This record gives sequence, C-alpha cells and structure tokens, in this order.
Amino acid sequence: MSSPIVCSPNFRQQVVEFHDQGEYSALVPSGNLTLFGRAYLATDPRGAANLVVTNLAVGTRYRVERQVDSSTATPVVNAEGVASAGTIVLRLDYYQAGSALNNLRLKLVDLDYQIEEAEFGFGPGGYEIQSQRRPDPWYSNP
Repeated sequence: MSSPIVCSPNFRQQVVEFHDQGEYSALVPSGNLTLFGRAYLATDPRGAANLVVTNLAVGTRYRVERQVDSSTATPVVNAEGVASAGTIVLRLDYYQAGSALNNLRLKLVDLDYQIEEAEFGFGPGGYEIQSQRRPDPWYSNP
C-alpha cells in the first residue's frame, strides 16, 4: 500500500493495492476514513492456475470445457489441442469459490485408447490428472 499523497488542504490521494489486481487510487476528503473494495462479477476471473495432465500418448487430442454449458474453458494458453509430449500443462482461469465456471471437464481422445473424460473442480491450487491409457480393442490401429 502506498502512503497518501497530499493534493490540497481539503483532499488527499489514497492509493490501495489489491492482491493480484494492481493499484486503485481516489481523491478523498482529508480526515475521513475511506474503505476501498472491489466487487467481482461471477464471470470475472480471480486468477489463473495450472492444469497438469500426465501419462498421455503423444498425439492425444485434449479439450478442457465447462460442465455447465460445454463451452471451452477460458484459457491463458490453449485449452484445446494435440499433446506433443507425455505431459501437458495448461494455464486456465479460475473464478470465485462456488462459481459453476470452476467445474470443468477434460476430454482425451486417442485412436489407440478408450476415450477418457474427467470432471473436476478448479481453483487457485490448480489440478493434476493422470491419464489411464486403457487400450481400445475396437478402434486400435494394427
């Protein structure tokens, strides 16, 4: 938090730093107690965290979507694509606690393995999922 800067005899500038949100300032009457706050909408991201998916086969297609409407999760990096390594790390936004936008679904599709879906709650700590890679006898390539 920055210290107040005197702007005139009757007003002073007060700067308040919010965690992970930057600084906000306002001119306030001298001598008055001023409370600062920020109201978030349920659709405003609160931050970003990592989703780590391990034990993937190279070439596995992945998609992270919201459970509520099946739209793609809001990514900081791509929430849909093809795995180029056995582990992928996706940076995704999370929302206020209890928001339905934190309930995500991961879909993994590979021709040699059964389609996998995992539903989970996402938050500030991120999440880690390990792919099961169960062979698919019906669609396996020779």
